[in-house]
Amino acid sequence: MVLTGTPGQVPLLLQSPENGLFSRILFYRLTGENESFSEELSAANDITGEMINDYMLSLGEEVRRFYLRIVRVGGITFRFSEAQHERFLAHFHDITIVYKDLVSNAYEHIAAVDHIDSVMRRLGNICYRMMMILSVSRLMDVPEDEPLPTEVECDEYDFHRVIMLSELLFHHTLIHYDELMVAMGVVSEVDDEVDIDEESEDSMNELQRNLFAGLPKRFTTQLAIQTAKQFGISARSTARYLVFYCELGILKCLHKGLYEKDTQSVTGNITANSKE
Repeated sequence: MVLTGTPGQVPLLLQSPENGLFSRILFYRLTGENESFSEELSAANDITGEMINDYMLSLGEEVRRFYLRIVRVGGITFRFSEAQHERFLAHFHDITIVYKDLVSNAYEHIAAVDHIDSVMRRLGNICYRMMMILSVSRLMDVPEDEPLPTEVECDEYDFHRVIMLSELLFHHTLIHYDELMVAMGVVSEVDDEVDIDEESEDSMNELQRNLFAGLPKRFTTQLAIQTAKQFGISARSTARYLVFYCELGILKCLHKGLYEKDTQSVTGNITANSKE
């Protein structure tokens, strides 16, 4: 199910993150004006409801035939490679530690940390299913006169894209969580601006390099947030950057709220990124 609306409608729908519904929703928030998006919508006005209905019926029939093919082979087992399994667990472990620490600094009640933990657990489960659906759906290209395999390993391209998407989706979730806390009266206002920037998969932009260079060899999450403010970076984006540094291999999370730069990896990664 896809729901669209305005940010102000979210508190009316959810009211509280404690009923479990909040952690079951994937949020994506569009900000500002996008002329190209408007142009695409204008072009879409030529598409009639009948055309959309015919397309959806055709797509539904294609999916139904694919499902019956899966049933005929007794189902398909989806698996990670050993390396993907380790990376998946490491990614959600790192992102959970960073954001739980961020939330514990922002809200002085234990429930907030529990809420974020629930969101992250369900997000991990949803992302696993997204990888499974994307990888298995590639088998739709197998000719219908050929049997489908009974096992499929996660496609590496799908794995990377969903991992990148997971962090963006969680960032959007935090935006709505903050606003929900304001609506509930837990806090009077949200300190951070809604700053959603684009990140590449394996290289740092200038702002990320400057922040990393401005941090000492060993630092806490709070120090990272204070340092980031000098560069105009919000606390939420700082948390995302810390996860990004960890995944690049230039930063290690020693334990909750404490980080150390990996001196063996820093020079090579920053030099390589600077040349790109």
